[in-house]
Amino acid sequence: PHIAWAAKEARQRSLDEIAKNIACYLKGKPRNVVTG
Repeated sequence: PHIAWAAKEARQRSLDEIAKNIACYLKGKPRNVVTG
């Protein structure tokens, strides 16, 4: 099974990105927008 997310550092990076996404959403400035 794939367990790359299991390292403490990987989980922390994920939480950091989630926090940034929420902060930007609340400010009305979306991040990582994909257009096609």
